[in-house]
Amino acid sequence: MITVALLLEYDGTDFHGWQHQPRMRTVQGTLTDSLKRFIGITDFVAGSGRTDVGVHAKGQVAHFAVESLPFDVQIIPEIFTRRLPLDLKILDARIPVGADFHSRFSATERTYHYTISLDDSVFKRRYSWTNLPKLSVETLQEAAKMFIGIQDFSTFTKHNTVVTDHRCIVTESFWNYNEATNQLVYTIKANRFLYSMVRALVGAMVRCAEGKMTLSELTDRFHKKNRTFIQKLAPSSGLCLAKVSYPPNYRLW
Repeated sequence: MITVALLLEYDGTDFHGWQHQPRMRTVQGTLTDSLKRFIGITDFVAGSGRTDVGVHAKGQVAHFAVESLPFDVQIIPEIFTRRLPLDLKILDARIPVGADFHSRFSATERTYHYTISLDDSVFKRRYSWTNLPKLSVETLQEAAKMFIGIQDFSTFTKHNTVVTDHRCIVTESFWNYNEATNQLVYTIKANRFLYSMVRALVGAMVRCAEGKMTLSELTDRFHKKNRTFIQKLAPSSGLCLAKVSYPPNYRLW
């Protein structure tokens, strides 16, 4: 069997998330259907993570296994540009070095970006959180620092009985202001993410930046590990999976 890794980007607005669901338009379902027709795969394409409804991706990684390829792996992006909808694109395709590669379980880190637009432009609503009151950028930056390290993020996830370990190793967590676009961009990198974790973090930080919660209150709620303290999720439109990292021996991206 040949394992093929795909680097993907998609506009999540009109998708019902990544994971296949009957009678729903999903990224996994749309991509799998196309690959079945033109390459002959028999199983669903596997992704590095399950993005929620409305969440975008610039660096999602997926993989599939097939007995043989009818054409060179390098031309897969060109071939499927004409066979996929305009809101889903294969950027690159490679055969990983090593038979043990898995897009989800081989990943070492994932990076997400969350964008807030400081002006209420109709052209930014699909890809950012708009129409917010004045925010304290200094408060956002201070709040982001508390999430770095090996910590329990139970407070910032939706209930999921399958997940029992809520610890994540966060190596980057910071805000930048983009003067050219008048936008604030939050970057967070970690070994793993819990269900709706980034949107919960952003929602909590924005409450602090609005003056509706103090940083000490946020710290206290974070360490109490009680998800009922954090109820407001940031809109999915501002969230984008930017990059998935793998050990260099696979020779991927």
